[in-house]
Amino acid sequence: MDQILCEMGVNMNNVERKKLLVVPSEIINLPDLTCYVKLAGNFPITKLTMQLQNLNTAFVCEYKLLKKLKLVEY
Repeated sequence: MDQILCEMGVNMNNVERKKLLVVPSEIINLPDLTCYVKLAGNFPITKLTMQLQNLNTAFVCEYKLLKKLKLVEY
């Protein structure tokens, strides 16, 4: 049957078309702390906006001291 269809000029190949969900210019122009996330599994792609958290002043001062004493590398 397939040979007959090929001889008749029928194309039986599946055509896969891809459509951009987000164009590159949209990604480049995202505001700070905003991204697109794709998780494994059957979850949709989603746009995510995050917020900076204020750190406790004592934590920041302790970190600076540890860094000065070279007890942390980053």
